[in-house]
Amino acid sequence: MQFADKVRNGDRLLVEGSMFDRLKRLAGDDFDSQLAHLGLIYSERGQDALRAAYGSYADAARAAALPIVLFTPTWRANQERVSLSSLGERNVNQDATGFLVRVRDYYPRGQVFIGGLVGCKNDCYTPQQGLSSEESHKFHSAQIATLAASEVDFLFASTLPAVPEAIGLARAMGETDKPYILSFVADSNGLTLDGLKLEEAFARIDASVLRKPLGYFVNCTHPGGLLLGLERSGASRESLEGRLIGFQGNTSRKDPRDFDTLPQLETEEPLSFASATIQLRDSFGLSLLGGCCGTGPEHIQAIGSLLKEDA
Repeated sequence: MQFADKVRNGDRLLVEGSMFDRLKRLAGDDFDSQLAHLGLIYSERGQDALRAAYGSYADAARAAALPIVLFTPTWRANQERVSLSSLGERNVNQDATGFLVRVRDYYPRGQVFIGGLVGCKNDCYTPQQGLSSEESHKFHSAQIATLAASEVDFLFASTLPAVPEAIGLARAMGETDKPYILSFVADSNGLTLDGLKLEEAFARIDASVLRKPLGYFVNCTHPGGLLLGLERSGASRESLEGRLIGFQGNTSRKDPRDFDTLPQLETEEPLSFASATIQLRDSFGLSLLGGCCGTGPEHIQAIGSLLKEDA
């Protein structure tokens, strides 16, 4: 079954945990200042680290008898950053996708789905730095087209702080033949960082594109914090039905903007984190669950174990 069909059916899928923060501590000189952990694909040591990280999440999902979504390491690989990096002469988006395809092919068919990952241009916690929808469409189109021409199952824009830039991303993704998903950071009031209720943000984007996203995620927010925030904002399962489909939580209960300035990562015991994630799922009907900052394979394994018990 195709990825989009699974999403429309409401099938349960796991999603990878932290890659950026986890690999930053391991990568050394291979962690490119512009492209982050993407640079690992060009060294033997880096490939080993990246393969092990992806594999740890895929193995956790297989233990739970669930498929998993893994993302290409291309969150920062827009044309501007590529040109400023030490890898400017390479087709890094194509190379990164090829690397992950080889990881996927190690597993049984249907075990791993690949999301072609893009991010906002500037700081993901500062909505004032977001692009207009027109600027965003122009800026992101090249990277999106390259990813869409590869073997990814869908396109994914992650850690978005503002709706206008998300609209431009959605328009560019909608011009391809790939399904796509957008993921926002939400604050402690359950709002996008530029101040919109999630249902309002989703409706604005849906109304601004010819081909709507498969749905939306929230990421880089604690599951318990998001649940409380959505209650504060007046959101209900009915108001987000069919649009909020996934979540990648971080392990700090601080507001994401405060979390970003912490001198070191705050973590949480895996079962506690997983239980909070399942509670969020039960309240809002999410079907794709994973992790963000502070999470590792043990957190994904804990979510998978609870889902397996609930089957």
